[in-house]
Amino acid sequence: MGPYADLWGSDILGRPHVGVDAGVKYFPMNNGVIDIEARTHHNPLFNGQYVYLNALGIPIKQLYRVESFHHNYGPEMFD
Repeated sequence: MGPYADLWGSDILGRPHVGVDAGVKYFPMNNGVIDIEARTHHNPLFNGQYVYLNALGIPIKQLYRVESFHHNYGPEMFD
């Protein structure tokens, strides 16, 4: 039993932990200046989905955001 077995369980090193990040960019004006980017993040502690309006690759407006955290660990873990 490790020092964090009460938080993570005794089999923390025996399970694979994989994080996945995927995204799509859409250029509505076909000019490369304005784009809409949708991203999703998944790992054992956090899931999130975002949609941004970008200008020259820089986010200027967040259009959509949904996040969920593991029930034992909240958003303060990522602050």
